[in-house]
Amino acid sequence: MKLWISLFILVSLPTQLSAHETIPLRSCSGANTQVEVIGEFNFSRAELIAAARAVEQELGPEGLIEEGLAERGADGRCGIVDRWNMAAYIAQQTCIANTGIATAFAEITAPNSALTDDHHTRFGYSAGMSGMCAVCLEIE
Repeated sequence: MKLWISLFILVSLPTQLSAHETIPLRSCSGANTQVEVIGEFNFSRAELIAAARAVEQELGPEGLIEEGLAERGADGRCGIVDRWNMAAYIAQQTCIANTGIATAFAEITAPNSALTDDHHTRFGYSAGMSGMCAVCLEIE
């Protein structure tokens, strides 16, 4: 099921132009490709919280689980939302919405808690999140 985040929420966030696996900036598949940075994002704590609420309302409990943003709890219902996954999803959708390029991807660069191996447990919305929007281009 293809789901869309409200473009109004994403485009109206004033300070910006990151699914779990973001594509590293130095890596585009293919020998004749290169990464080009085409924008940036910089979410405050309040912006992440507002966007996360919009995503939760739009997708609903089952949609959050399907998108990998939450896990089913012991009672069979939607459990805890993974804040890192949610913030990365918001960044990814923001890059796509603000550039108009479906293949744009988010590269998260801060805060440090979002970049560690244990980012799913360490990252919280309090520090916000920033990074770059990029695309892979073919070189002629």
